Amino acid sequence: MLTQARDREELIARLVGDPVRGFTSRNFCHSGEGGWKPVVLVDDARDPQVLIAHAGANFSIYGAIERYQAVMDDLLNGRVEQEGGWPDERMTHDWKQVDGRRYMFVNASPYVVWRAALDVGFEPDAEDLRGHVAFMWHVSGAPRFGHLVQHPCRVGHGRELLELLKQGIGYDREGHYITQCLDHGPSFVCEVDGVPVCWSSTHMNGTMGMIYTPPELRRHGYARSLAAFQLDHMLARDGLACCHIIDKNVASMSMIRGFGAQRWEEPVVWRNVYWPGEAPPPGQPHH
Repeated sequence: MLTQARDREELIARLVGDPVRGFTSRNFCHSGEGGWKPVVLVDDARDPQVLIAHAGANFSIYGAIERYQAVMDDLLNGRVEQEGGWPDERMTHDWKQVDGRRYMFVNASPYVVWRAALDVGFEPDAEDLRGHVAFMWHVSGAPRFGHLVQHPCRVGHGRELLELLKQGIGYDREGHYITQCLDHGPSFVCEVDGVPVCWSSTHMNGTMGMIYTPPELRRHGYARSLAAFQLDHMLARDGLACCHIIDKNVASMSMIRGFGAQRWEEPVVWRNVYWPGEAPPPGQPHH
């Protein structure tokens, strides 16, 4: 039986352990949009081994690998006690957006979490079966990359970069998620003669993301300057900067490795799983 946690900070420190995992888990647990705050669940109130944070159908799950199947089985069969009931209002709201299909979005969680979900009976999204995994890269310590900022860079203001950020993100054409990110964390822009040439934002879990240079402006080092600027900004604030990079994105991996970043070996995924009989057929628009 999954139950709602009370002391989030103590649980994150205890269960997550790794500072990188703790950084992303803490940010996810504290983020919120539209008045909704994530609910934090544990698998055992007396001896918790797995932390489950969810805002509606959006789930971030970490903990002991050997407990993932039991946790997924509890979620599948509704063995959950939380304020607002199960499923709660936010979950049913999310499901209505996809014709009422019950789904769970496994958000930046270990690949083995998604695999455990399928093992207990959740159904995969057909599109995800061809998807890649990502790896977390991280840099810690004091700001030290100012000498690599070769072009004017600055922190963005509010939602000023919203339309620009839409250009580089194929999964959020209307900008709903980007808007949440801009409201929640800083954005960054590199400019030449006052004209934006490269831009980025911060994901809801606190990681660097969405860096984009239009094709006609590439190979001038704009992305490297902006990444160095953003890294120093995050290091000054948190002492830690993290980013997720898809395993096929050789250019981004090469760039972040050039900053001395270390790769966390556990692959992570962003994938939907559905309650049995509710996955959309191949080719149908997905959430």
